[in-house]
Amino acid sequence: QAASATASSKLKFGSAMDYLREGNTCAREGRWREAIIAYRTAALADPACVQAYNNLGHLLYLHGHHERAVNCFMRAITLAPQLATVRENLLDALVACIRAACKRQNFVEARRWITLGFSSIGACPALIALRGGILLEERRFQAAMANFAAVLRDEPTNAVVWGQLGQACLGVHDHKRAKAAFMTAMHHAPEHIDYPMQLGDMAMDEHEYSAALHWYERAARIDAAHPTLARRLERARRGVLVTQPVTHDTTQTMPTADDGENIDLQTHSVVAH
Repeated sequence: QAASATASSKLKFGSAMDYLREGNTCAREGRWREAIIAYRTAALADPACVQAYNNLGHLLYLHGHHERAVNCFMRAITLAPQLATVRENLLDALVACIRAACKRQNFVEARRWITLGFSSIGACPALIALRGGILLEERRFQAAMANFAAVLRDEPTNAVVWGQLGQACLGVHDHKRAKAAFMTAMHHAPEHIDYPMQLGDMAMDEHEYSAALHWYERAARIDAAHPTLARRLERARRGVLVTQPVTHDTTQTMPTADDGENIDLQTHSVVAH
């Protein structure tokens, strides 16, 4: 009972900074539960303590409680809307919630998180890209392209978004722009096997077997053990044999990296959803 009385006394008379320091100490020592209690107590002692909400949200985020983390960061950003650390932490937690909702195919919930992000931290590229990804899943290709183009104006070396733009272009049967987008994605992420594989698949669909073989062989240099690559290579080689003469000069059938870089992003504008 003496120990309980001491704890009660601390809760009653300690300052928010005391509990904040205690929480920091517990967190450094890996005593997460105690750190969470300390940060919560600090917030109770001083409801305007930004650090208490931010630190509590960070711990909750690290332990997979992303929605609860968002609530903490939202309180912190209300108190300090321009604090960069809080904004970055809120974005990380929102992205985790959006991705979890998308994984469950719950795009309505994902949109709610995106809307919350837009209202609290603005239309940042990460949120616009995620919205574009949802539109791509919904096969709303033109709207997806507009969102990806908006991201690429701010982040022109974002290989993932270039790849998504390529997928959206395929959705509207714009193969020329799709090729250029995949080429640019590959230029910025040459270690990523999906882009040469996609280019190879496109070439196969167009019966350009030499070009397809070129891209599949490039993919093999990245990951020869890819589960479907051997079958793709065999199909391309058979196609080349049927359409003699064999040539690996693909300069007339494949856009250059510069072609991808010069995609006119201004042709699309972001559409709010």
